[in-house]
Amino acid sequence: MKDFLILGGAGLALCAAVPAQNPLNTFTNCGTTWATRGASASSNTNPAVLFVRHDMDHYAGFTSGATPGQREITGVNFVLQDQDLGTPDLFQLVVYTGDPALPSFPDVANPVATSASFQLPAGTGGGAWNASGNFATPVVAPATEDVYIGISFLSGWTIVSGGITDGLSVWEIRAVAPTTPQTGQSWDEPGGSIPLAAPDNTYGGYYVPSPLAGPAYPVQTQFKIQPIVPISGGVATALTNQVHHPESTASAAAGFTVQEPGAGTAAMFSALYPDAASPPIGAGRADDIGQLFENAQLPPGSLVFFMIDIGAFGLEIPAANFVPGSTGVSCLNLASLQSLGFGVINASGRAFNVTTFPAGTRSIMQGIDWLQQAIGLDVTTNTLHATACTRQRT
Repeated sequence: MKDFLILGGAGLALCAAVPAQNPLNTFTNCGTTWATRGASASSNTNPAVLFVRHDMDHYAGFTSGATPGQREITGVNFVLQDQDLGTPDLFQLVVYTGDPALPSFPDVANPVATSASFQLPAGTGGGAWNASGNFATPVVAPATEDVYIGISFLSGWTIVSGGITDGLSVWEIRAVAPTTPQTGQSWDEPGGSIPLAAPDNTYGGYYVPSPLAGPAYPVQTQFKIQPIVPISGGVATALTNQVHHPESTASAAAGFTVQEPGAGTAAMFSALYPDAASPPIGAGRADDIGQLFENAQLPPGSLVFFMIDIGAFGLEIPAANFVPGSTGVSCLNLASLQSLGFGVINASGRAFNVTTFPAGTRSIMQGIDWLQQAIGLDVTTNTLHATACTRQRT
């Protein structure tokens, strides 16, 4: 059964047991290829989990900093589609860490957390929602493993005469073009430094408990599922000129899939592997790199400082060690990090920075690891509020 897509959608908060903080931002300014059940016949028609790997080699420091060496998740943000809103379908939020016997795969036998069941609001026809749900108690995972954020669908698609008449799916963005692209579809092509084979070149997979299938990564994709974290949201981006991914470009228009026009895309393919080196993999590509910041709890007008480094992540030092009352950690190297400048938080609680590479430097950029982080300064309390750190490879 082929994946499909309903364009449009709305925002929704499903549960307020814990005040929502900020999404990590890993699908900000991210177009959509399909609504999917995981590109597997088994996950299409059975209860299944769709998960996204947040690789520890690429994302560090999403912790309040109160207890070093851990990752903290207060909830999950996602884009779900229901083909028939008149018949509610149940789903749960789930968090895994890595399987010690199978690198880059979740330990599906031992979930770190599973939420109560949710359902989308009743309605008529099909619809898609950008929704958030929270855990009653924040979830803690070790910083030494990848973190897998998932949606557990408690029933399969209903398929009648080859057509999908009911059931839930999640929006995704793929790294390659569909066989026959349709109007409104986007995909995000990475640069040449991305690994050649799965699972390291993809981020979205599925698991079916019964009959057992997976966990597996059948296609090169990223689902629109991300953690909500108790710190400032924001990850690194790529500003591209992909005509098939307009959300990633400087001329992006605000809408359901674009939250901060012109900031570049956080989609994990080009954001983690920008096509910035010369010669590029994609004809005419000359990506630049950016950094997002989001913290709705800080007053508009607060300053955000954008930092960059090269190499490996540094020690995670709580921001409160520098200024009491601060949140997040420093995860760049204090001896070598550089400031790219500063921005001002807008009315939506966001700011961003884009770093433009001179044309003459692109020929020597292949294989460089760039580290980025943003730190907000609350102008009313003079406290610091850091984002996670991101490693990009050009």
